[in-house]
Amino acid sequence: MHDLRVTAQHHGIGAWRDHPGRDGGGKKQRDHYLVFFDAAGFADVALVNLREPMYFGTDADEAYKFALGLQGWLLDGLDDAARDDALVKLHASLAGHTGADGTVAYDAAMWIITARKP
Repeated sequence: MHDLRVTAQHHGIGAWRDHPGRDGGGKKQRDHYLVFFDAAGFADVALVNLREPMYFGTDADEAYKFALGLQGWLLDGLDDAARDDALVKLHASLAGHTGADGTVAYDAAMWIITARKP
């Protein structure tokens, strides 16, 4: 794992900085990953850009509970006013992503990467 991290740092690839949604999963980003896996000694590298909605709940209230269950720790350390503001904005964002059927979903993207280690 250390070799992969060093290779990633050398090529400027970071799991949070580069993802398929950032630039539409374009050729430049794809090439970064191909270089990364090649430098790490992998062969037959294949990348598939998957785009599917990410569902958070059957309505904004359920999605709010789900999101806080996953990421509520990010609010730790905020004062009461900042926390309240963040919670109001979260609920508004979730409500804004409610579809005609009532479910809450955001556009999502990821790379599915397969490779062989010779």
